[in-house]
Amino acid sequence: MAYLIRGNELELAVSVGTVLGESAAPATHYALQLLARKCMMIPMCFPFCSVNRNLAADLLLMTPDNDLNLVKLCAFYPGCIEEINDLHEKCKLPTVEECMKLAEIARANGNVFETIKYYLLSEEPEKALPIGIDFVKEYISNSNWTLDSIYPVLDLLSYIRTEKLILHTCTEARNELLILCGYVGALLAIRRQYQSIVPALYEYTR
Repeated sequence: MAYLIRGNELELAVSVGTVLGESAAPATHYALQLLARKCMMIPMCFPFCSVNRNLAADLLLMTPDNDLNLVKLCAFYPGCIEEINDLHEKCKLPTVEECMKLAEIARANGNVFETIKYYLLSEEPEKALPIGIDFVKEYISNSNWTLDSIYPVLDLLSYIRTEKLILHTCTEARNELLILCGYVGALLAIRRQYQSIVPALYEYTR
């Protein structure tokens, strides 16, 4: 299954894992997540096709602890409000309008991660950018910061819808997000022993 996943034969990996059952569950769930992510990318080319959107949701719903992955799917999907709300309902998430209210409540309570999450799911996902970026910049200004403390925030921010990210008003935030993701990506590559891509990531960040 590891060879199938590395070779991007995700459908085969899921099929094999399903046959093997519980003993292969972790690898099967990982393959399902990767396959769902693959489906998520298709709307960028075919934005009016809801089949792949629904398939991605169905695949993620087959995995345990899927809450955050479902949030990423809904945050990334580039549809109209009605389509996005349909996807939210399928993924058991609040409506776009309710997410805006939840974001404001989380912000008032000082919960940065929840604020970012609900803003990304709202009608104004770009509001999440300065909040998340300021959090990361402040965190790494201290000498005792860790990669695990900032990676979840940057990972979630990276699922902001593309049409929002390329807005003229988001230029500075977009550049800072790319720089921070490049830097953290290099650190993750070192941790996971993908040394060959580290120089390119550091050069990009520089």
